Amino acid sequence: MYIDMTPKERVVSNVWKKAGELLGINVQAPYVLNVCDRSYVCLAFLPQFGGSNGIILRGTEGPSFEVDEQFIADAKSQGFNWSYLNLDEYSVYDEEHIKEALDDWGKYQGES
Repeated sequence: MYIDMTPKERVVSNVWKKAGELLGINVQAPYVLNVCDRSYVCLAFLPQFGGSNGIILRGTEGPSFEVDEQFIADAKSQGFNWSYLNLDEYSVYDEEHIKEALDDWGKYQGES
């Protein structure tokens, strides 16, 4: 299935896919969140990070760094955590930068 993304979004989505492969974590990239009649193209979904339902990543760019408030509300309504990433900061695979983000979001361990 083809997912419509900007060239920059596709590059960053591929960076996260590579991170999944190299770090041995579950990364679904790209990812589409469907809520009611709305669909959101996302960079990636990391089900093991950010909380029990995972975290969804979307991109933003300066100088305005706009975010979609409806996406945020819909992601929350479905129990997902979310993060908007600066596309320029994640356009090249940098393992330390990726690991810092993963540490910030926290790995969800699940029920004991």
